[in-house]
Amino acid sequence: MSELAGTSVLAATGLQKSYQSGHRQIEVLQGVSLSIEAGETISIRGESGSGKSTLLNLLAGIEMPDAGDVSWNGQLLSGLPESRRPKKRSEFLGFVFQSFYLIPELNLLENVLIAARIAGLSMKEARSRAFQLLEELGLQDRLESRPEQLSGGERQRTAIARALINQPKILLADEPTGNLDEHTAERVIDQLLTVVDRHRAALVLVTHHPGFAARAQKQYRLVDGNLA
Repeated sequence: MSELAGTSVLAATGLQKSYQSGHRQIEVLQGVSLSIEAGETISIRGESGSGKSTLLNLLAGIEMPDAGDVSWNGQLLSGLPESRRPKKRSEFLGFVFQSFYLIPELNLLENVLIAARIAGLSMKEARSRAFQLLEELGLQDRLESRPEQLSGGERQRTAIARALINQPKILLADEPTGNLDEHTAERVIDQLLTVVDRHRAALVLVTHHPGFAARAQKQYRLVDGNLA
């Protein structure tokens, strides 16, 4: 299978992506290249509609680029059969969304464990890891609570634990504080950066918040389809 040289845990080269809107062709990304090392934290800012979420979807292999390629631990996604991408994705990366996406019928612990079940991991090992993560995130007393009983900050911290349950090499976070008030957002970012560092995962943080973006080791802006 195709390989890329280097030590990057995730790399993107020359990513281009456009969409058709009526008779118009909208160029979203125009040759974006990015390299992320193991344990590194980066932030990406940009105006609404600049393509930040599209870029994350390409890095996650949820969408494929019109041109360019993405590699996970040196393995090119274009060389990975589509049928194998979901399992590989669940093993390699975690994704935190702005809208939490917790399952209302499941309690907090079950929502975290669902990712491990999908990946086919040992439930004994997954439960032990879930308890550890939830304690680190200050949720050890809320295990039986359902999503509607949780605050916004608690829901997002649950989503962070779920994203980390499979011990991913990298976490992609798309505006993880977008639905939170400033005080709660500060706490969530503090805990996100702490737990990512503790578990030695790399982080790509998409955020509008300049203060949160500045806390990453590297900061980028997405402007006119290019990273600066």
